Amino acid sequence: MSINKKTAMVSACLLGINCRYDGKTKLNTHIFKFLEDYNIVPFCPEQLGGLPTPRLESTKLNNNKLINKNNKDVTDQFLRGAKESLKIAEIIIPDIVIFKEGSPSCGLNTTNINWKREQGSGITAALFKNSNIKLLSDELF
Repeated sequence: MSINKKTAMVSACLLGINCRYDGKTKLNTHIFKFLEDYNIVPFCPEQLGGLPTPRLESTKLNNNKLINKNNKDVTDQFLRGAKESLKIAEIIIPDIVIFKEGSPSCGLNTTNINWKREQGSGITAALFKNSNIKLLSDELF
């Protein structure tokens, strides 16, 4: 890492890392162009919370509980991943964080609620909103 560059934390799936629930990626090459002068730190809250890849798709319920497609409660793993992601941010002090919109973890403005994309934030994005870090959605790129 260059000490003269700014730092960005980025949802790992946006960088081409196969960490999504389906084992795939959501590579966004426009982000690389935007971040060419940044040190990039990928993170996946769901993996940091102990969930495997691939894994069953999950959704938030109206009470902020998270369940997967088998109705198994995965709230603890999502919360653990959110807290671990914030720990990384507290160590590296990023200038920006770019989140994957629509994710029950990383959705900044929209997330998966009751199996539909709705207004609201994912668990990790909501936790980061209480920090003083600039937060961006991948949909800006």
